[in-house]
Amino acid sequence: FNVKFKQEYGRSKIVYPLFPGFWVDTYDSFVLRNSGNDFQYTHIRDAMMQTLVRDLNIDYQEYRPATAFVNGKYWGIYNIREKISEHYPEHRYGADPDNIDMLEDNNSVLHGDSLHYRRLLDFISTQDMSTPAAFAYLDSVIDLDECILYFAAQAYYDNMDWPGTNITYWRERNATGKWRWILYDLDFGFGLYAHGAWEDHIAFMFATTPTRYSNPPWATLLQRKLVANPTIRNRFINQI
Repeated sequence: FNVKFKQEYGRSKIVYPLFPGFWVDTYDSFVLRNSGNDFQYTHIRDAMMQTLVRDLNIDYQEYRPATAFVNGKYWGIYNIREKISEHYPEHRYGADPDNIDMLEDNNSVLHGDSLHYRRLLDFISTQDMSTPAAFAYLDSVIDLDECILYFAAQAYYDNMDWPGTNITYWRERNATGKWRWILYDLDFGFGLYAHGAWEDHIAFMFATTPTRYSNPPWATLLQRKLVANPTIRNRFINQI
């Protein structure tokens, strides 16, 4: 369930500590999540993996379990989660929700446009990525600390439902805005299905040819090009 607040129903947002101890207390919406593919197993798999990195420099969805009732009828156990929308960077970082680019998967536009990101892809596809100049450019348009941590977390979790899907990334539309990635939908991680327990996800996420549906060439391009730069490669290795 997506729970949304709208002015026509009385208020456009709530100010409430939906997640106790979390610094964000203003919400335009939130999600009651049934745990996705993990529904019939632990019911906390995605939440557990996301909260492992909650104290690090990474965008993730905060978590709290809840018992749900719909019109007084028991509806089961759900995970209260932050909703990924234009208001996510607003409430976390003070970003203007009308002045961001937010994309998903292969350049699909959620908010703003994809022009800036397509320029980034053009650069990494045509330039020598091993040079200091390439690093300087990447550092100016990507939050490299967050990006490297995001890739490392996905590899560590062995999330087989990524990177060919479940990607959302955003930036503020100004001269200093840098791309950040949001961690979500990790239900396939930590060996949900049999293959996960022994998958080499680092090889999977850097593959030049697809081995399964979730690592087509477009989805591995960015990380392949990033580690072609020795500075970023070393930072990724050390993060892992």
